[in-house]
Amino acid sequence: MADLTITRQDVALSTSAVSFIRVQVAEAVTQGQPLYRAATNSKYYKAAATSATSAAATVVAMTPASAEGYCLAVKSGDVIIGATTTQGTTYVVSATAGGIAPHADLGSGNYVTTLGIAISATVIRLNIQASGIAIP
Repeated sequence: MADLTITRQDVALSTSAVSFIRVQVAEAVTQGQPLYRAATNSKYYKAAATSATSAAATVVAMTPASAEGYCLAVKSGDVIIGATTTQGTTYVVSATAGGIAPHADLGSGNYVTTLGIAISATVIRLNIQASGIAIP
């Protein structure tokens, strides 16, 4: 498998998405991208499984934003992710910045941050958990 191919305009909040926040981003982001918060400036960046810091996503962008702009992000709940998912599959922060991938796609040296589990062919139930652990 590969990273989800997300159609930005199809990303949407479901009625059970429960935790939203407004965040400032340091770089341009689009809908459906997982983001982590930098300790140095409190701004959000595209998450990537390549380091413990960048893998530690806390939200998924639900609106686009330009660099230094603001977006609406969701922390938990059911999200229509704008891509085809496989029900029952665990999705994680990808090694590609801003990407979402099935857990099985992570490789040696990638840090595991679980984003959630697909509950249908289009919806991921977000329960973001950054482990801080790399795959050997």
